[in-house]
Amino acid sequence: MTDLVDLSWARLAVTWRSVGTHQILAVRDDGTVWLWALATIGAGSDVVGTFRTSLPDDRRPDLDAAAGVLVRAGAAVPGQLGLTLTSGDRSGWVPLGGEDARTVSDLVVPLVDAARMAPVAAARLTTHVIAAPTGARVAGFSLTSVGSEPVTALLDRDTLALTTFDGDWQPLTPPRMGLVGAGGELLDGLYQAATIPPGTTAACSVLLDGHDDRRFRTGSLRGAVTLVGPWAASPTVPFEIAGAVAAPPG
Repeated sequence: MTDLVDLSWARLAVTWRSVGTHQILAVRDDGTVWLWALATIGAGSDVVGTFRTSLPDDRRPDLDAAAGVLVRAGAAVPGQLGLTLTSGDRSGWVPLGGEDARTVSDLVVPLVDAARMAPVAAARLTTHVIAAPTGARVAGFSLTSVGSEPVTALLDRDTLALTTFDGDWQPLTPPRMGLVGAGGELLDGLYQAATIPPGTTAACSVLLDGHDDRRFRTGSLRGAVTLVGPWAASPTVPFEIAGAVAAPPG
């Protein structure tokens, strides 16, 4: 994704990319720290979008040391986990587990944790499986805008899925109607991008035809989200999100 996002302005940018993980952290010269979480395994897997924090003044030497790792960075090794680094027009890759990766991680891991506490334009997924008045079971997928600014996303309607407690992945029939706000207003998000204001929840639902005896552990979907950052034109990039199926309301 780094080819879709201009990071040339960053003093240091770090990209984590592997199966189920896609995050980018970038630090400006003025100390602004941007985090874009597009796919996460484990804690935070139910939130996607843009986050922002500040580099503490006493961490500036650590930033310089981490950026200096690029002098020794090389090309990515296929099949090996590592970090992709950029600084201005320079880029490189370092394998996880080495001293250079530790130098970078010692700086950026606390920044990731701090940024996660300060969402700018982000959405949290909540999934419910409930019984409709007709007796049929329904899966409801809700996106709540949890940042200080609206979040804009387009969902891939063919990727809504549930996973059972046994680990079976169950794709769902694509919904026909897009995301609807709490007041009943149609925001869409399936046929054109939906913009969800801060503190607002938008939802869609799918009938579980033929699967009413299953117990589900997680819900997931994919799509594209518009990032907020220091660009004249904000890029829209792929994301994937997953979270535990919540207990039925009430």
